[in-house]
Amino acid sequence: ILKVPLSHEDIEYYDEEWYEDNLLQQVEKKKIKIALAKVDATSSCAIEQLKKDPESKMLIFSERVNVVERLFNSLEKSQPGITRKHHGKIENRDLVLQEFIEAEGSPPRILVSTRQSLAVGINLQCA
Repeated sequence: ILKVPLSHEDIEYYDEEWYEDNLLQQVEKKKIKIALAKVDATSSCAIEQLKKDPESKMLIFSERVNVVERLFNSLEKSQPGITRKHHGKIENRDLVLQEFIEAEGSPPRILVSTRQSLAVGINLQCA
């Protein structure tokens, strides 16, 4: 939550609806830019971790589908076949999840997902 102190004069100066919408849009754009800036670093970190422990599995969560897509693409570019993506816009989400859970010693090793798509009723302890 971003707290921006405003005086009553400031609020009266701006049209409240324009100000609130504009501020929310600015915050949203900034959050997306920050998340996208972390894609390469996250991808590199994940690949390095898999090199250290090739049998491990990893979950990477994001709040945004476009970040999940970019992370997936970045990881696939580095190590084709080791990553699966899971979010609300994917038709075969259950199949993707099952493939990740059942994979032992072979790809997929990384699941990139939105938090919402794995939020309720999914048990990943066995993965």
